[in-house]
Amino acid sequence: MSTQKRFEIGVDYEGVSVRHLQVNEEIIFSNEEAGRIFMPECGSYYVESLSIKDISTGRELVQGFDYDVFILDSRATKLSGKQVCGLIIVKNESVKGVLLDYQYVGGVHMSGYYILEQLLKMYPNGNSSVISFDEVLNKPDEFDPSYHTQHVAEFFKTTDLVVWIQRLRTAIHNRQQNTLEKMYQEAQLNFDSLYAKLNANSQRLSTEIAEVLKSISIQADEYILTDSAENPAVKRGYGNWVLITNTILRGGPAGDFLVGSGSLIAMGSEQVIRNCYIWYNKEGSAVNEAKVAITSNKDTLNEGESIGFTLTTTNIPNATKLEWFLEGIDPTDIVNNVVGSGVATVNNGIATITLNIANDRKTEGNETFSLRLRDFPNVVKSFLVLDSSLDRRITKVAFLDSTNKEVNSVSEDAKFKLRIASTGLIGQTVYLAWSADSQYLSAAPPTSIVITANTQDIALETIGNLTPNPSRVVEVTVKETSNEVVDATTPKAAVFILDSSQELLANIVFMNATDLIVTNIDEDSEFKIKVRTNGGIGQKLKLSYRSNQPLSEFSGLLGEVTIANDNSAVISAKNIANYLTATETEFLEVTVSTTTGTVLATSILLLNDTTKNPNFLVSLSPVNTGVGTVSTVNEGDDVYLIFKVPDWVGATTPPSLDIILSLTGGPSLATRVVVPPKLTGVRFDDKNGIDRVEWLNGDTLALRITAIADKAIHGNAKLNIKWKMTLTSTYVDGPSLDIIDTSKPTLTASWSSSATNLDPITSISEMQTNGGDNVCYLWLEVDGDGSTLSNLKLELDNSTVANIADLIQTYPQSLVVGQGKNNHVVRVDILADFLTEGNERLALKVTADGFSTPLVVAALTINDNSAHIPITYTVSPSSIATSGRHSEWEDVTVTVNLQPLAFATTLIIGATNSDRVDGLVTGSYNIPANQSSYTLTISAKKIRHTSGSYQVSITTTRKLGTKTISNTVAQNINFVNDRLPAAIKSFSILKGSSSATKLTEGESYTLKVDIDRPMDNMLVVFGNTVSTSVDLGTKAGTNRHTFSQNRKVALKNVAESRGTISTTVDLSVLIDRLTNPANLEMEFAVKLDWSTANSTLQVGSSYTESLVIASDMQLYTVKALPVEDVSKTATITSSVTPSAVDEGSAINFNFSITNPTIGDVYELVLDATSAVKTNRFSSHQFSSRDIVINTNVKQDMQFTAQVLENFFTDSGNTGTVNLKNKTTGAIVSSLNFTINDTSTAPSYNINWLDLGSNIITQANEGSYIELEVKARGVPVGATLSVTLSGTDISASDLIGGALTKTASFQALGSTGNVFTSVNWNIANDVLTEGNETMVATVKINGTQVGTKNLTIVDTSLTLPVYSAYFTSDAAGNNRITTANEGDTVYAILEAANVATNFSSSWSAYGNTGGENREGSYQPFDKLSGSITVKNGKTAVALKIPINYITTGNMISSIGFMIGAPTNTQIMTPSITITDTYKTPSFRGVVWSRNVEGTNPVSTLNPGEEIYLVVLTQNILSGQQFELSFPLMDGLTAADFDYGVFAGTSMTSITHFDAATDQGRIAIAVRLKS
Repeated sequence: MSTQKRFEIGVDYEGVSVRHLQVNEEIIFSNEEAGRIFMPECGSYYVESLSIKDISTGRELVQGFDYDVFILDSRATKLSGKQVCGLIIVKNESVKGVLLDYQYVGGVHMSGYYILEQLLKMYPNGNSSVISFDEVLNKPDEFDPSYHTQHVAEFFKTTDLVVWIQRLRTAIHNRQQNTLEKMYQEAQLNFDSLYAKLNANSQRLSTEIAEVLKSISIQADEYILTDSAENPAVKRGYGNWVLITNTILRGGPAGDFLVGSGSLIAMGSEQVIRNCYIWYNKEGSAVNEAKVAITSNKDTLNEGESIGFTLTTTNIPNATKLEWFLEGIDPTDIVNNVVGSGVATVNNGIATITLNIANDRKTEGNETFSLRLRDFPNVVKSFLVLDSSLDRRITKVAFLDSTNKEVNSVSEDAKFKLRIASTGLIGQTVYLAWSADSQYLSAAPPTSIVITANTQDIALETIGNLTPNPSRVVEVTVKETSNEVVDATTPKAAVFILDSSQELLANIVFMNATDLIVTNIDEDSEFKIKVRTNGGIGQKLKLSYRSNQPLSEFSGLLGEVTIANDNSAVISAKNIANYLTATETEFLEVTVSTTTGTVLATSILLLNDTTKNPNFLVSLSPVNTGVGTVSTVNEGDDVYLIFKVPDWVGATTPPSLDIILSLTGGPSLATRVVVPPKLTGVRFDDKNGIDRVEWLNGDTLALRITAIADKAIHGNAKLNIKWKMTLTSTYVDGPSLDIIDTSKPTLTASWSSSATNLDPITSISEMQTNGGDNVCYLWLEVDGDGSTLSNLKLELDNSTVANIADLIQTYPQSLVVGQGKNNHVVRVDILADFLTEGNERLALKVTADGFSTPLVVAALTINDNSAHIPITYTVSPSSIATSGRHSEWEDVTVTVNLQPLAFATTLIIGATNSDRVDGLVTGSYNIPANQSSYTLTISAKKIRHTSGSYQVSITTTRKLGTKTISNTVAQNINFVNDRLPAAIKSFSILKGSSSATKLTEGESYTLKVDIDRPMDNMLVVFGNTVSTSVDLGTKAGTNRHTFSQNRKVALKNVAESRGTISTTVDLSVLIDRLTNPANLEMEFAVKLDWSTANSTLQVGSSYTESLVIASDMQLYTVKALPVEDVSKTATITSSVTPSAVDEGSAINFNFSITNPTIGDVYELVLDATSAVKTNRFSSHQFSSRDIVINTNVKQDMQFTAQVLENFFTDSGNTGTVNLKNKTTGAIVSSLNFTINDTSTAPSYNINWLDLGSNIITQANEGSYIELEVKARGVPVGATLSVTLSGTDISASDLIGGALTKTASFQALGSTGNVFTSVNWNIANDVLTEGNETMVATVKINGTQVGTKNLTIVDTSLTLPVYSAYFTSDAAGNNRITTANEGDTVYAILEAANVATNFSSSWSAYGNTGGENREGSYQPFDKLSGSITVKNGKTAVALKIPINYITTGNMISSIGFMIGAPTNTQIMTPSITITDTYKTPSFRGVVWSRNVEGTNPVSTLNPGEEIYLVVLTQNILSGQQFELSFPLMDGLTAADFDYGVFAGTSMTSITHFDAATDQGRIAIAVRLKS
């Protein structure tokens, strides 16, 4: 900058002023490193304008490589919207000096050094006038204090406070409840003490002020002089003032005149008279104080209404202005009053004020405001403003597609919908205002709708085939009322109609792993499929594939893609090597189509066959190296399956093998050989420790197989081997292996007396000494795998003398023995058969299939020591034993005598005519072992038969399985018995002790029966008769009486005799509450029952209501008596008051009963089908109050219920109650009623509050915040749950870290409203993150009812720091300044002190150098984009294209920008792109018999195929060139089968050698025959 420029040049926040352009500013560096950091002499500069050149070479330096900028001028950056920095560091040490060009900001952003330098130049002698602060130009209006720390020692008298806060923090942290309570008490005491002191000081000051005022006030009979005509009472507030007129006051020495007296002033006197007002405080008169009273035209009003105040004044002159102000009110609550104050002018003692209360559309609750006067502080008038407005009830308006996903754009001819979400508007009309572009909808949209649900949709459809247009916007605004003023809060939504009239186009390109476009790839290579389209972002396209190879050899192929921001979609895939020599050119064809099937494009990728058929050598060897071969192996030997492939030595990813082993012969592969656990996908390079798999020398795979050695006889077997490469489908037969079975099991047998220890024996007795069966054990010892012995059996040997009848078991028996040497013990039970046969020989043998002779034979001698068992019996008493006759009064005892045996026997009792006796049960009786006798007791049966005989037989048997061994012949015993039957002597009905002549309702009676010859356990049954021989037409049924005890009486412990016994039962005649028919009688009967089935019934047993007259039972003396009727029919009337009751009110149910029955009990019950349940009442008398009838006159009853006011909208509001006679169980009357549901649906008001309970929408870091929820229709005690969430919102943003808090609702007065709140403290993290939106999700009793957003303002003061450079790796570790064409480079941006997930846009530009660049060559494959910086660093991958033109090197840059839409550039790293192009050429064109062009040919015969081979140099794979066939001598393309075409065609090489840059393409040509 020239020295003529003055330092007071203004500030330029636009960055375009030519006065602020500094050119060729020279900076020379010293040898010191610090000298390379400098500030331009004009101070802060715009980074985008900065140009630095090497002073020696003139080369422009590259930012990020040669130099960096830093020290961001945050104020200038903020005000200008562009990046402004203060310092520069030149890092390239080879640069000794630079020339700077830059645009500087100026003003306060110029360096202090520069200003000082300019001042010295302007005033070299130091003489200058003083420059005042006001003369400084462009200074800010205010100065913010810089962030700093303050030493605690600079704060005074805060020690006690600091200590107390520390104690409080410790108590809270340690949850010390007692300490907190004590500290609260201390604080309360300190507060009370301070309050008392302040109050005392206030009273003292008030007294002193009163005394001072009194001393300076004008007392009675005193005067004041003033130029004001206003009554002094207005200002002074006291006194009875009188204006004195026509009075002249004279001033002079006191001695010249008497004070208070008057004197005349002579005309012409030189004494001066001054005109003024003289006021006199009249002595002894009442004090006329200035007073004001305030009244209003209403004390309560709704929002949106007006209120008027009247100020009635006393002793206040006209035109006096009274200043008023409001308390407890937000100025926005008053229409057109932003300060909440004003003045009122007094006119004839009256002043008026009118206030218009704003309708703020906020649910805040009722508010109390106060009007006060500035000069009369004790005069106040309060009024209540009812919160009559509601929160905006349309909560959201959005456009949705057919999947209910929100959209901001739709295509032509598309169906979509407008969704309106609201609360509390059902049944009301809302109004819709549409933009002009709504004409492009297929039908005119509605301008109003009636809300029928909280979420309501309007179906819409766009017009198809519109004229191409960049965009049409349909916007709708939804209002709750037709005259609502639209503002920023009015719900609205907009959707763009995209122009889809253009033809949908697409193309497909293939790229290699480095994003270079290719037409062919090698096997086992990664590649990409890129689809481009003009269909727009979000377009879904289908992909299909065709190949002459299995598609399983490709991975990553997708069936559908979605078009991204760059109008393309990329699929990453891979071709898997198959290690097979191709027989034809392999390819992959990709077709892209619309979702409806319309094909858009097809492209083919050629596959270079880079793997060959391997040469496998497969053998079986005794060693893992494969030396030697085997074909036979014995059990227990190892053998190795060898795969050797010399071609695979050093292969990086050799293929895998699948092996199948099978067995010819038995029993199974797993029982004959041990093989590797993995036989599928076995790789030559798999060194992961797979059992029995060994990898040797890179070309040998050895799998160890072991023939299992056992002693089971399986026979020889053959192991068969098949194998294939995993990628192929056909298995190949491998060598087979014969397995020789070399094992057999052996078996030995021994007899033993013990099952646990082998105690050899050669003989055994048939019966044990205690009379029991004997037992012995056959021990079989197996050496080897006995389970392989087929059909192993234990049989009786033919040479034995004993037979199967001598044994308890049956034979043959199958044996199962295990593997290995083990003992198998078989128990053999010898039968004691009670026969004398002599000693016998027992021999058992073991046989098995495949053995012609038994495996073993075991013999044993059985000594015969069993005999017959005698049986005797005795009969008692002896008289019956002698005579064989007994009466029905006597019992007979038969004792059977047995020889005690060690085993159980069976006693079989038989009888004839057994129905004549009791206690004799025929059948089998088990006699336990060692029991010597059995006693049988027989009692004569008590029947009516006169006499009869019966017979008892006794037999003993032994049962063994299916065998029955009888011991003796039956013993027969003959008996005779006799007996007379019982009979009813008399039957009577008694009233007391006398016979009854009638039955009276409500009375009790006794039924009595006398019985001759009673029997013990005999039943006496009382009841009504039911018989065809009895006419019951006038008889009373069983419902006319009740027995007071069971009517079935069992006679217990009755001494049997031929005497008489009496028994009774009581009954009561019921009052049936009905008038009986004439001549009504009751009839009763009694019977005796001695049947066996009923003999065990006890008193209390049930019995049927009626007795059937049967011939085999004793039925006597049917008794019938007339019934005296004392009943009257009751009548009931009922009513309910009121029939429809409001919530919170009482309801009465009234009943009146005529002719009630004394003793009946009534209750009121809620009908089971009633929609109203008991939870709708706060109190009731349902099923809880009994009314007992104590008189037969008319009875009135009333039941009361109190309806609950629950503040909920209930579903069922109609009910039914029943009057129930509890005595009879009958419902005698019913009443219906209705509850008027006066509750409303729940409503909620959710607000964020600050520490002063003010509603807020944002809060600074470090602030206290509180979420308050007020609700109606929510019960007290309901649980509020609030969860905080939002982008980058975590527990670290809050002190305490709790994202979810709960609270319980409390009643808000008696209005039915409830409220509660939860609070947090926002952490002050001193990190620059940007503002964050925190969302509070509110749930009540687990149900979400709303959300509330709060903006967290980032108040951190750290400044962002940026750095950018180029690298060759994505991690950013290898920095570079140059790169070749075709390389992929990475532009790295580092940022510190920025928000999490900080975003930046970028643009690539430049082309410095390279004078021969053609057209619009772009330096990178992408020219712009956006990034997100995570963890302080991110990378942009850029592919440098090959342009196939020799142009020279060039310098390209990428600019990182922030602050859309202004996009301030923050970093601009540069890179030099080296031109690696080589001039393309053709090495020749050859007609050849092979595709390599090495077998030239000069003639072509009909039907012969040859190749046109084009040889190239420096033409890359995928690069196209023209090829034409200029046919001569009359030849045309029709003369050829294929290969020749007319004109020219674009083609590309199919084989390319990157090492030599040489390529070729071969075209097959065949002349027709």
